[in-house]
Amino acid sequence: MKRPIPVLAFGLLIFASTVRAEHSGGLDWAAWQRMPVLQDGRIMPLDSYARAQVKKICGDVHPRLGKLGAKTIAEMSALSQDEIKRLANEGQPRHFLAAELLYAWTVEPQEWHDVPFLYAEDAMLRTEVLGVPLLGEDGSRLKHVSPNQVRSKKFVALLAEIEKVQEEAQKKKRRPELSALQAKARDLDESLGLFIQLSYDPGRPGIANPWLENDFVGMQKSWERFTQALSQHPALAVQAKNLRLAEGNEQSMRLLKQKLQPCLRADKLQQELFQLAEKTDQAMQEFVTQWSSIQTDQKPTKSIEYVAARLRGLMSDLDARTRELAESELPDPEILVDDNTEEIRSNRLVLSRWTRDLALQAAQIPLASFSAGGESICIVPAMEATALEADRYRSEIRPWISLHALLLGSSGLLHGYPSEDVQKIRAAWRETRAAYIDRGDSERAEHFAEAMQQFTADLRILAETVEPDRQQLPIVERDQGLLAKTTYPGALATDAEVLYNRVDPFFWSGCASLAAACILGLSFLALRKPFFWTGIAVMVVAVVLIAGGFSVRMYITRWAPVTSMFETIVWVTMCMSLLTLWVTFMPLLGPTSKAIWGLTAIPGSWEDTRRRDRAVVGPPQSSQAGIRALVLAVRLVLFLAGLLAGLYYMGVFQPDSEGTGFHLASILPQADLGASMPNLSACLVWAASMFITATFVWYLPRVLTSALFAIPMSLALAGRAEAAELMEKIYRWRGVALAGALASFFAALAAIYAPFAKDIQALMPVLRSNFWLGIHVLTITTSYAGALAAWTMGNLSLGYFAFGRYRTFDGKRYPPAFCGVLATLNYRVLQVTVLLLAAGTILGGLWGDVSWGRFWGWDPKEVGALVALLIILAALHGRRAGLHGDLSLAIGSILGFGGVIWAWYGVNFLLNAGKHSYGAGEGGQWIWLAALAAIQALLVIAGIARVMIETPARSTECS
Repeated sequence: MKRPIPVLAFGLLIFASTVRAEHSGGLDWAAWQRMPVLQDGRIMPLDSYARAQVKKICGDVHPRLGKLGAKTIAEMSALSQDEIKRLANEGQPRHFLAAELLYAWTVEPQEWHDVPFLYAEDAMLRTEVLGVPLLGEDGSRLKHVSPNQVRSKKFVALLAEIEKVQEEAQKKKRRPELSALQAKARDLDESLGLFIQLSYDPGRPGIANPWLENDFVGMQKSWERFTQALSQHPALAVQAKNLRLAEGNEQSMRLLKQKLQPCLRADKLQQELFQLAEKTDQAMQEFVTQWSSIQTDQKPTKSIEYVAARLRGLMSDLDARTRELAESELPDPEILVDDNTEEIRSNRLVLSRWTRDLALQAAQIPLASFSAGGESICIVPAMEATALEADRYRSEIRPWISLHALLLGSSGLLHGYPSEDVQKIRAAWRETRAAYIDRGDSERAEHFAEAMQQFTADLRILAETVEPDRQQLPIVERDQGLLAKTTYPGALATDAEVLYNRVDPFFWSGCASLAAACILGLSFLALRKPFFWTGIAVMVVAVVLIAGGFSVRMYITRWAPVTSMFETIVWVTMCMSLLTLWVTFMPLLGPTSKAIWGLTAIPGSWEDTRRRDRAVVGPPQSSQAGIRALVLAVRLVLFLAGLLAGLYYMGVFQPDSEGTGFHLASILPQADLGASMPNLSACLVWAASMFITATFVWYLPRVLTSALFAIPMSLALAGRAEAAELMEKIYRWRGVALAGALASFFAALAAIYAPFAKDIQALMPVLRSNFWLGIHVLTITTSYAGALAAWTMGNLSLGYFAFGRYRTFDGKRYPPAFCGVLATLNYRVLQVTVLLLAAGTILGGLWGDVSWGRFWGWDPKEVGALVALLIILAALHGRRAGLHGDLSLAIGSILGFGGVIWAWYGVNFLLNAGKHSYGAGEGGQWIWLAALAAIQALLVIAGIARVMIETPARSTECS
């Protein structure tokens, strides 16, 4: 259930770090939520994993469940009253924590088939396809259906239609075009499939596992190809008839015998290979028989593990024999009648590759019997070498094993794990399950919390015990980085992410922006100064919340905070708020910032101009020496901190492939694949990127120091008479702060409620470079913030043009005076925007040259960025040349932001084309964009019409 957006939400911030009591069901889920799991290549707390899965299934992270159709579960379900109490709070709806739902689906999967929790709000889908009520008894809109309600004939028929559409689209190599009803049905079917995977219990009889069957069928096809090749008796060793056995003295005979040794060894390996192939074929037949028995006799799937383990061992031995045969020496061609060594070598390599794939496929079968598909709770590192090799991408074995494999697997499957520790974990799990199911126990909460804490503690002991042995696994091609990333994390490593999930700082920052806008709006009605400063303080709180949220995300992911559409929107929101605050206080901060900027210059360097500008508002000469020493010290500290942080996030401080030293190669020119030295293009790209990085690292501390000291210095000078006049101007400009707060709120609204992935996800390989994320993506997205600020002031200016009070002077009509002020501010903001946008576009070309081998390819995103840049440049140069006035500048800033929206959002979510479409999503919400564009067009037309009506003689000049 989506949280309503409050009108005055700032007062609710104090509750951000708490979870409502009804969400927990009276149980302590903290230990379960903090338990590390591995998913999509990233170690995360189970809380994050559960939130992502429950959101997909239920449509919300903490869904409100408990009703079935128009009646309660107690009235319509076939469950007993005791089972009803266990499931749904005695039949009454309540919110469920995502972690509790994941646990409940794991320990009580069958009891949930009659409970409506699958998200299905669409009216047509509910009434015409599923045949379930749309409204409850109280008139409320029902949003969920149960798994049993999904199994209707109309729904199955609709899925068949969808499958046909997808097959036709696949043949034509294009995306399937589904109707709205078909898309909703597909989403519901995917939710049901995900629930089946998460609730899969290999120890329960009669539970099908089609994913395991598919894995075996794939291996069976590979095996048929291998046996067919063996049946053709390929040349794998030199036959006796092909040997030249010339007579000679005793020494010659000894030399001949020595040359015959590879032949004899190869012949022996070939015999062993055929024997193993025969045994493996028998094991394959035994697996098919056992699987059929499971399907017919309703045995649990875990009973296939013994046969699967035997098959895995035979495949591994087969792989070892073919690898040894491929690596064995070939006889000297001098002793051969017909030299067929090249044919033998080729046959050996082909069989070796096939048996390698077979061994990898067979290795995953025993583990696959304890999980359904790709979704399973992986809770402890696996003692499996094939999952940690450099070519692990050929294998589907995960570096961690699943919960069911640990709880139900045999000693053969869990080789390498201390049996005593495994038994302790299983006993603790049984206690948690017993405590959870026993709702009548008066001390249920205490028993459950104690058992769950014991379970997670025993898991940590097991993981830390096996880690030394895991580091010594016989890995053919060791990947030290993967070993480090899949090591069981420390006790506090997942706490930060759980706290981030609980606090949800970005949601509350949006609430703070809305509260700031409301308070600033009240300043136009009464108590101007108190409401103004309160609104400004709340805006600062919103920025602090975003900065804190980004700090936690960076600590968790070790990546720069712009790795997804959600993060870029939030980053733009923060930069927009900061820019709005700076523009609002420009009358006071402008002169002071010039003075403090001069004080931050390094004495004797090119920065130190030593100018004496008497017009600059600054500290007295007597105190400038002390202030200069202080600001230089702060700048030095920020420089060193930024340098170390930059090197850390660029991967310099990460261990190299051998696990020692520093990874200096991450900041050096990269050579092409197969080359030992970087080419000229790579060196030029590296030099340009290093220059920009050095400039950024050098001047950013100066900018931060100037901003840090300009604010208190400005406040200290605010008591002077001239400063009082400046403050009065700031109060008159509070409309800029109000518009900025509203824009920040709507940006936060889009980030939170738009269909973007908001959880922390593993980064795509093409983006895994903190160096380029830091200098390109941060630069380009910061320019988006400038474009958003310019768009805000442009719309504010249009509002004054369309609805403001016009002036009469010397018999002529003029637009409101504030339009000129806004145009001046907008011009300065656009200057910053075009600088950042141009730099970001150039840096993107440099990154493209490194990643794709070309600087510019007229990719849709590249074209969009160029169009936005040209529009803003046209607006700036037109005003500079006197070709247009304030109204045209406002319209130009709006058109420029339109270009930014297309490059930022349209390419990924509407066009979905080009090399930059890796961040794409479906849908795109184009209807909302069209509606906003229409409203924007109406405002532009209103502004132009009002200017033409009020100032017909000056309309050309104003425009």
